[in-house]
Amino acid sequence: AEYAKAKFDDGERKYFEDTLMKLLPWVIDSEYEGIELDMDRIESLKPLIKSMLREIEKEVFDLYKEKMGEFTEFNLRSGDQTAKVLFEDLKLSLTKLTPSKNRYSVAAGDLESIRHENPIVGKLIEFNSLSTINSTFISGMEKHIHPKTFRVHPSFNQIITLTSRGSSSGPNIQNIPARDIQWKVIREIIIGDEVGHEIVAIDQ
Repeated sequence: AEYAKAKFDDGERKYFEDTLMKLLPWVIDSEYEGIELDMDRIESLKPLIKSMLREIEKEVFDLYKEKMGEFTEFNLRSGDQTAKVLFEDLKLSLTKLTPSKNRYSVAAGDLESIRHENPIVGKLIEFNSLSTINSTFISGMEKHIHPKTFRVHPSFNQIITLTSRGSSSGPNIQNIPARDIQWKVIREIIIGDEVGHEIVAIDQ
């Protein structure tokens, strides 16, 4: 279905036929084979992640009280509530409008530009990153486990991204954090199938 919707010019068709179609058997085999996960490791991480999220949340509330002189609890997962705190209460510099233009963006990439204005911003970025890790690779991973193979079988997409890179979905197994050393443990939930085989990351 991914290819059926595509329209190519001559150069794109050559790339499609000479590269993408030749990779397709490998892609199909990879999806069929799936990936084994260390579910014991995932279970052991659940309380740790939950505790870390609570601690960051407490730090945000303490910083707010220190700045504003009063305690206000808000849902850190709510874009509307977070935007109110940052742009109305704390009067931080405005980020860009969201696509719906109903509020200013609190996405991590947009918050980076105002991180220096208040330590709460850095804590919110940290909270959002940890929440994503949790929902994708910890608490959210179980729903992707196949009931018969006990593996995840992601879809490996060849032409969805605008950068020409491959991507994966259901789950996005390629998005496992790599830069932060403390999240090396997340990468270790993936188990290689045979002794002597290694999992590698290759970028263009």
